[in-house]
Amino acid sequence: MGRTKPTITFNGGAIKGAALRAFQITMIELGETFQEVIEEVGAFSDFPQSDIVDTGDLRDSQQIKFPQPGAVKFDWSVEYAPYVHEGYILQNGNTQSGRPWTKVGLSRFNVQMRYAENLNQELKQVKNKRSGVGKRRDFQRNLNNFSD
Repeated sequence: MGRTKPTITFNGGAIKGAALRAFQITMIELGETFQEVIEEVGAFSDFPQSDIVDTGDLRDSQQIKFPQPGAVKFDWSVEYAPYVHEGYILQNGNTQSGRPWTKVGLSRFNVQMRYAENLNQELKQVKNKRSGVGKRRDFQRNLNNFSD
């Protein structure tokens, strides 16, 4: 009687791709949260009756770039973005409080949880793309029955 020689392959590239896609999806969702904070009336205690939006240019200038795998850069390209975010001193010496929408956004958005959820979804897609999924399920069911 011949021996069965199982062949096991590991597609690390597909898993890495799923992880990178989950990262990008999560960062885009974080960017959406930053936009929500910019538009939210009362998001900052020093400005309880207003949002950050005057013309919409700051909000609309958000750019999300992925300069390399696993890295993200958020940028607001209007020249006054740092002043709105950090605050500034007026010519008369008065100060204008900053409205750090990224800090507020990060406090509201659970990056690790969302990444885990997005990664789970991406891994499910990888799993479902593999050939022979039905056979693997049958094998897994039999294995589960054996171990009970």
